[in-house]
Amino acid sequence: MNKYLILIFFGLCLLSCQSQMKSVHETTTDELININSLRANMEFLSSEELEGREAGRRGEKILEFEQEKNFTGSTRYYDRLDTTAKLVFVGYGITADEYNYDDYADVNVEGKIVLIYPGEPENEDTTFFEGKKRTGHASIFCKIANASDRGAIGVISLSGWEKRFGWESIVSYVKKGKYQLMDQPVINKTNILPYITVNEQTFNELLNFGSYSYQELESYLAEQKTLPSFEFTNSARINWMFDTTGTVETRNVIGIIEGIDPDLKHEYIGIGAHYDHLGIGMAGIYNGADDNASGTAALLEIAKAFAKRWENKRSVLVTFHTAEEKGLLGSKYLVRDSTITNNMNAHINMDMIGRGSADSIYCLGSDKLSSELYDLVETVNADGVNIYLDYRLNNPNDPQRLYYRSDHYSYAKKNIPNVFFFDYEMEDYHRVTDDLDKINYSKIQKIARLVYAIALSTANRESKFKLDDIQEE
Repeated sequence: MNKYLILIFFGLCLLSCQSQMKSVHETTTDELININSLRANMEFLSSEELEGREAGRRGEKILEFEQEKNFTGSTRYYDRLDTTAKLVFVGYGITADEYNYDDYADVNVEGKIVLIYPGEPENEDTTFFEGKKRTGHASIFCKIANASDRGAIGVISLSGWEKRFGWESIVSYVKKGKYQLMDQPVINKTNILPYITVNEQTFNELLNFGSYSYQELESYLAEQKTLPSFEFTNSARINWMFDTTGTVETRNVIGIIEGIDPDLKHEYIGIGAHYDHLGIGMAGIYNGADDNASGTAALLEIAKAFAKRWENKRSVLVTFHTAEEKGLLGSKYLVRDSTITNNMNAHINMDMIGRGSADSIYCLGSDKLSSELYDLVETVNADGVNIYLDYRLNNPNDPQRLYYRSDHYSYAKKNIPNVFFFDYEMEDYHRVTDDLDKINYSKIQKIARLVYAIALSTANRESKFKLDDIQEE
């Protein structure tokens, strides 16, 4: 798990006080009063940007913001950055050649910090950013990569989630930090920039130093006009430090129903669901009924059915993955074991299967690596449960890239054919309202029966699935 300290200075400074792993009483005086921090603040206070700090003049005026109250950092890993640079507002921060659209067309951001608005252009024209439907250009990570390609050194963005979740919930989420496996090096992606999110109040105050007010930008949006891009008169300073102390112990829970065929029992059919969720946040307890108690409960029933009937020729590997919500860490750890991955025929994943109609489910991935798996899923479903399998989210151009966001993808990267069942009920996704009163138990039962039938048919087929010619997406 990470922890980091972010200091952002605008005019004078945005102050940060990120919570630490050690208590104040455990911290040494040298750590509390740090010579590097003293030097950094002295350099800025004495810089020409403050114009001598004369009383009543522009250089004396300061705009102070507080960590958590006004802004919060990212949960991603970054190098240390300590620099003063011009701030440039770049609209949505999007370059989309297919729509002849570029927020960077009239500004130069090389060596500067960009300020961006969340989302993307919206209107009734479905040929322009697909109208009001969200495309991949709205992703903050696409925007960060775009800013990096343009030579920017940092990104500040208005939160796109404050109105939906509340600012306190966003801060609480970020404070949980970023998890990674212990023996992995700290992630260092050169095209990923230091990034912070500010709330509406802070965004408004920042724009007071620019060419357009927040209210003026809002009127542009209301009239569906292109947002302007402009450079601020003031410079901004970012002092970014990252520390990677602290460990958390968690575990996958695994069971094996051994195959009855002496020649095939050393091969595996994997069935999985992640059992972790988000814990406790500012909004309360995140019970995660659909995400993913639904898949976990189904997996328990499927394992019981296999154990009772015991007619599988190949062995069935039942895995309750941990830390899916932390970046698929449980499944990433498991697939390191080549004795499992080298002998696994297929993997079936259930992640959110308890909401919506009992007569349909989204189906992803069955055709990504092996058309034989796709054919088997279709045949087994038609011969038994006969639920409607919706493949719309299986489109490689899906802007949400849902296929890449659950545990089956760890197996896919090992070229193991896989299929993922998902209800796509997003109203309560990652919210405290994901509770039992909204669960459709008949749907979970149907999906569990379908997965059992697919796994049994796969376990008893004569040969492994043949891989198709794989094309990178």
